[in-house]
Amino acid sequence: MTLSAKAFQRWLQSIAPDASTADVCRVSGIKRTTLAQQLVRGKVSVSTVVSISRAYKINPVAALAGFDSYSALAGPPRQPSRNEPGKPDFQRRPPPGTPGPSRHGRRPGSSPSGPQPSPARHLREELG
Repeated sequence: MTLSAKAFQRWLQSIAPDASTADVCRVSGIKRTTLAQQLVRGKVSVSTVVSISRAYKINPVAALAGFDSYSALAGPPRQPSRNEPGKPDFQRRPPPGTPGPSRHGRRPGSSPSGPQPSPARHLREELG
């Protein structure tokens, strides 16, 4: 997702009023050409705002909440609804019909030594 270049420039002026574009890029690790292209196109990427906010020791979520399209991020975090998954309950039994771990702690059909190469890869290696 992108942000308006005009809104970005207002935000940047508010956090670093005396910094040049080159200064901001140097501190944040963003290439000057990248930022210049985003500004010319009128669309600044969210990752640019995150990188700059981190460089200036500003919480990236709080920084994004200052933009209209991310205003819902402002305020305290909401608790998950009943329809959203919470913390996984690893003690819970799997639903009926789902393969659970075997008595050795592995799922049926899994290998104790980790993932096995695919049959296609094995054939490619044999055929050379």
